Amino acid sequence: MEELKFYFLIVVCLFVGYTQSVYWILWSFSLMVLAGFLVRNYFIIMNK
Repeated sequence: MEELKFYFLIVVCLFVGYTQSVYWILWSFSLMVLAGFLVRNYFIIMNK
């Protein structure tokens, strides 16, 4: 449940960053964090 809130926060950051190009740094950072989480979760699933 806690991760779901984190994902929602990232989606909001991505949306804000996309609509307000001023926040492109925040947007790219959120994208990197999201990619990192997806890769981490993928390896956790593969190792089980």
